[in-house]
Amino acid sequence: MIDRGLSLALAEPQGPVYLTLPREILFDPPPDFDPGKEIRQDLPVQGLDPAGVAQAASWLAQARKPLIIATASGREPGAVAPLGRLARAAGAAVVSFNAEYLNLPRSHPCHQGFDPHPLLKEADVVLVVESASPWYPRQGAVAPGAKVIQLGRDPLHAPIPVRCFPSDLTLQAGPAQALEALAREVEAHPRRDQAAVAGRLEKLKENHGALVRGWQKEADQGAGEIPLSPAWVSARVGRVLEGWVLFNEYYNAMPPFAPDEPGSYFCTPHAGFLGWGLGASLGYKLGRPEARVALTVGDGSYIFAAPTACHLFAAAQGLPTLTVVHSNSGYNAVRQATRAVHPDGHAASAAHLPLTELGDTSGLHKVVEACGGYGETVDRPERIDQALERAVEAVVREKRPAVVNVVVSW
Repeated sequence: MIDRGLSLALAEPQGPVYLTLPREILFDPPPDFDPGKEIRQDLPVQGLDPAGVAQAASWLAQARKPLIIATASGREPGAVAPLGRLARAAGAAVVSFNAEYLNLPRSHPCHQGFDPHPLLKEADVVLVVESASPWYPRQGAVAPGAKVIQLGRDPLHAPIPVRCFPSDLTLQAGPAQALEALAREVEAHPRRDQAAVAGRLEKLKENHGALVRGWQKEADQGAGEIPLSPAWVSARVGRVLEGWVLFNEYYNAMPPFAPDEPGSYFCTPHAGFLGWGLGASLGYKLGRPEARVALTVGDGSYIFAAPTACHLFAAAQGLPTLTVVHSNSGYNAVRQATRAVHPDGHAASAAHLPLTELGDTSGLHKVVEACGGYGETVDRPERIDQALERAVEAVVREKRPAVVNVVVSW
């Protein structure tokens, strides 16, 4: 925390930092505190620093196992192509971790899924792009001696009180500009081993293909399940959404099947959760009336969004959108968080986790019907395709908001 405070005080704009800690921590003597230890936090130069870009490119060009972790670089759709170009130039794996946007198309051979931890322990250079939390320290850490590059408009993420990720080099710039510059530098670097890069790209391509086949296999295995399999429902929804803009507040199963074009995917921002998606999708539709806009959301988040207010507003303003509710009859986010934080607690072992069950949510589609929209519940797998097609017809042809309420398993 002291290191964090010093980093923020010395970074531009420089100024005082007020540091406060719980008294219990202040009472406890630190076991291995070294006041002379250097802060592993390179301070950024405002604007794109040519020297910093050259150094980052040199590390990436000579890396044996480079890794790029991106969370919100796709907020600038113009950053998507440069990220792919940089990944090819460096032969780098790209992980879209807790992605708020489409950072790299899933069809790109360097896309290695959504979990950085298996790759993190072997990477010798890690480029973090617009990510406040690029990995979970309890699940993994960078290898000893590995170089970490933090890149973003605010690479220190100053509004976050606690952030303890190392940075050997910090680049402060918009991702589109910075990634384009890095790609050019890496491509032209004299010490880039093109044969080694080609070998890594071939392995990445093989692993990418295995990932895609695995996502589809998981979806296909759930094709006959009742309640419906979330992965299979997501795959069927993804088939319908080609050319649509998707807002996703149902993170578990949807990212592998979401739209694959820059600017076409928005996931829950880390500033908030539960109830964001419905209003966000309507806001986008309000700004781009010609776009086809869809939302995938859990039943708990759908309830938190105040759907009556949202659907009445959509009807009054002429904002038809398609909403797919994954109804598992409970607050799965609460359930997962409780078990993650207290895996040995009473709630985790209880037959019914307290305060996480909603009961029967199969009638949620009636909310949109009461607001003049089209609603339908799907509780059998063979009915999902036709239900989605009817909902698309209502949105596109009839200009009415539509809700498909799908009864899925936990």
